[in-house]
Amino acid sequence: MENFLLYLWQLPQNIIALIWASVLCVFKGKPTIVKYKDETYIWFKHWPTGTSLGSYVLIGDYYENRQQIIDHEYGHTRQSRKWGWLYLFIIAIPSVCGNIWDRLFHGSKKWAWPISSIWYYFKLPWEREANEFGGVDMTYLFDYLPEDSEWNKYKPSIA
Repeated sequence: MENFLLYLWQLPQNIIALIWASVLCVFKGKPTIVKYKDETYIWFKHWPTGTSLGSYVLIGDYYENRQQIIDHEYGHTRQSRKWGWLYLFIIAIPSVCGNIWDRLFHGSKKWAWPISSIWYYFKLPWEREANEFGGVDMTYLFDYLPEDSEWNKYKPSIA
């Protein structure tokens, strides 16, 4: 009964996830479905992003060995449990907009990943909370910077 009520609490995002997964199946082929920490991860080949909707995480094989991203998306599933039907407006839409903004306006070499993630994306409150809920330590991003990068001075500020 508890699982049923939780599913209803997240019903809009669960429906959107199932529709989105069906569309991706048409274009990306049959996914691999895995249970992780009580959530359903649907892995698609050649899919360049992760999307958390309700009890589902639609994620690309690009992130297969990136535990921090997997756990970050898990954090979004916790937010969905917390906010229920409001999740789409409080978390999902701002997250998508922040992601698009980051890709459009921080895509130059000066702001390329991981710098944009350090400086902007993961400082957004809904992304920071997803990291907290997922147990993600964002200092891993600094591992991708050259040792002489000016951005290393910010390492303690986002932990």
